[in-house]
Amino acid sequence: MKNPGAYVWCTFQGEKPFKLTYNGGLIAQGHYTGCSTPVPDKCRAQVDLQRLKAYDGHWHAVKNKDSGWTKCSGRVTTKPLKCVHDGHKETYNTQVTLQVEYHGHFSETGIADSGDTYVDCRRRSPMEFAFEALDLEHIRRFWSLVPRMDGLTISQGPVSSMRPVTSPLVGTVQELAETLTDMGGRVLEWDEGGWALMTDPEGNEFYVRPPEDL
Repeated sequence: MKNPGAYVWCTFQGEKPFKLTYNGGLIAQGHYTGCSTPVPDKCRAQVDLQRLKAYDGHWHAVKNKDSGWTKCSGRVTTKPLKCVHDGHKETYNTQVTLQVEYHGHFSETGIADSGDTYVDCRRRSPMEFAFEALDLEHIRRFWSLVPRMDGLTISQGPVSSMRPVTSPLVGTVQELAETLTDMGGRVLEWDEGGWALMTDPEGNEFYVRPPEDL
């Protein structure tokens, strides 16, 4: 958005739809990746979880989250969509829109789509994940030491839409996150609900949540 004496903007990126747990629903999420200096006074982001309909070849929103006018930072996440086990793959993506306001002036609305997620709703093992890895054995050693993940099967290939979720056997989420950080993991974000978004040593994302949330 152009304003006299300033060019004011923010960027907001949609992530490919994903699952928190095997039995959980499909989620669409977007996050801010940067803003100008000066920062806009307020932003309004909207995230749509979209399904590609085979009968007409068009995308249709099935879940939506509107942030309203608020600060230009953080993440916007839809409520989970329960997967229908109908025996074939469905195609989903995330569409995000963003509008900014600065000193009473409003920008045009920007729109962007994420890559596609293909969800096979037929039942399969909840403990099979495909990771991007330069050293697959290194990743296997890391995950073999993560609580509740001793039965995890790891393969190399396109990243699964479902992110692994772990929780502490004893202690707190923060203590487990610190232990995993010492093992080579990294905390990306802390949520007010008490869970952490982390990556393993090669950047594959997973969640650490309290046991009662699993």
